Amino acid sequence: MDIFISWVEGMGNDSKALNTIKGSNFINGIESGMNDGEAKKIRDFGIEVSLHNPIRGVTFSLENPGIKEILKERQEEILDFKTIPFPFIGFHVGYLVILYDMKLPENPIKQIEANVGLLKKLLNKEIAFETAPLEKEMLAFGNIKAKKYLVSPKFIKDVIARTNMGYIFDISHVFVSAATLAHMSNLTLNEILSDVIEASAGNVLELHLNLPKEDLGVGFKDAHLPFDFNSGLTRRLLEVVKRVIEQNQGLHLINLEMETYRPPFYHVKILEKQAEFLRSELDLK
Repeated sequence: MDIFISWVEGMGNDSKALNTIKGSNFINGIESGMNDGEAKKIRDFGIEVSLHNPIRGVTFSLENPGIKEILKERQEEILDFKTIPFPFIGFHVGYLVILYDMKLPENPIKQIEANVGLLKKLLNKEIAFETAPLEKEMLAFGNIKAKKYLVSPKFIKDVIARTNMGYIFDISHVFVSAATLAHMSNLTLNEILSDVIEASAGNVLELHLNLPKEDLGVGFKDAHLPFDFNSGLTRRLLEVVKRVIEQNQGLHLINLEMETYRPPFYHVKILEKQAEFLRSELDLK
């Protein structure tokens, strides 16, 4: 099982950081949010690169009816994305409604299907989707019903059935959203987590791993924290991760989507320790 780590600014110009990755027994590559000159340097160094949500901007979420027009303006970038040999690219879905309170299309699944078809044709790659984190305080405004639907097991199952996309199971996004849904329903957090695992079973292409932040009285927040090796929350999340791995033989990649707020070499060393811990805890070969 390959483990990639998150890109950090300056990584492509830090030979010490890149040599550490290249010589690591625990890290196999880097996931970046853009395919720019720095990503090319990383690839030229002999390190594999995957792309996640590379078309930047708050409006690029797969439910957006305006994606076709956005893509017309980004032709040069799209040609560049095609040079990445990785077999799929991940994109966000639900972010416009959940994070930015924009209106949900009348038929969101149909709109997502149309956008995914366009992206597959342009990029000549498979497309995977990642659902947004629904934090409890996000229910204080906007279309609550739409927000709940966009992180629900039903939505995930509907999107997979209609588009045949792979799913990016972001453990913090799923956990945070499940905790919020449990707060508003008769189901427990564990029941909702089980429903998401079942809805995505056999279709998870990538896992994003990190630790959410728990705020007393507010709930859980997506924070991209490294795992605390002695934390009860870490242990709880890893039990969910084990179940996801067991039910997805086609799982291609684990990405440590973690913020360290450190320069590239120290970022790599911190995440190498995380990767070593996870390979041991999850019994990854």
